[in-house]
Amino acid sequence: MKKFFSYLLTIILTFAFFFTGAEYIIKIPSNVAEKKESGEETTSAQDIRSAPSTLPESTTAAETAAGVTVESRIQPADVSVTETDEITQAVTVTETESETETEAPETSRKTLFGGVGRNKFRAAPEGYFNDALFVGDSRTEALSMYGNIPSADYYAKVGMSVYNIYSDPAKVEGKGKIRFSEFINQKKYGKVYVMLGLNELGYDRKRTVSKYSALIEDIKKAQPEAIIYIEALLHVTAAEEKKNIAVTNAGINDFNSKIAKICDDETTFYLDVNDVLDNAFGYLKDDSTNDGVHLKAKYVRQWANAIQERAVVL
Repeated sequence: MKKFFSYLLTIILTFAFFFTGAEYIIKIPSNVAEKKESGEETTSAQDIRSAPSTLPESTTAAETAAGVTVESRIQPADVSVTETDEITQAVTVTETESETETEAPETSRKTLFGGVGRNKFRAAPEGYFNDALFVGDSRTEALSMYGNIPSADYYAKVGMSVYNIYSDPAKVEGKGKIRFSEFINQKKYGKVYVMLGLNELGYDRKRTVSKYSALIEDIKKAQPEAIIYIEALLHVTAAEEKKNIAVTNAGINDFNSKIAKICDDETTFYLDVNDVLDNAFGYLKDDSTNDGVHLKAKYVRQWANAIQERAVVL
């Protein structure tokens, strides 16, 4: 009997220990239990790392927390690419333009003239302009009327440009209206003066210079023994510059610097007489013009005198 009670006591104590101790072994944290009871889900740290993101692929969770959006991330990159492209294009355009403008002159013409050299200008001797041709727009037309170089020929017209010189015929004394391509081949010239570009200042500069260069090459082919003068565009007054955004001295100087590069100072020469007609500030003198662009007759003669004082004499 004593063994029976001892055995029964052991069983009771075993069961008591199991039910009271198990509470500590399988006890669920109260906050989790409350969430489960309320129907809320919980996710462990591992679950967060492995869970699929609901954010756009181009935005990270960290960026979202910092207020970074997809647009704010893409925009700087797009701007950077655009700026780089523009710089690359600008460099490409500049290099191409430079290559076009600095083409080597024809060896045959250099040999023919023997190399005159830079700035070897002197006063033109008598009869120098008997075989000269002046090509240009309204300013050159004024030179034909008021300049004191009557022995030269003139192919000039109001509005003439490198874009229309082949398509719009000019009226030439003794010939009537004639196209330039026909006129330039009718007579042998020893000197050809070209002043074009004023009417083209509002056009694409690179294209204009390319057209100008092509025109000079055509003149060289038609007149292989002629000295070619590329005349710098004359400046305009300060008042004209203020009212006409397309025609400015800055634009004229830029254009002049580019056409000057076509010259080789061997057979083709750059002739700039702005120093004779400008004021102290580099603008065309106000009293030399009525419209800020075209010279009065008195100053046309000054222009003509400067041309005669700066000649290449072989």
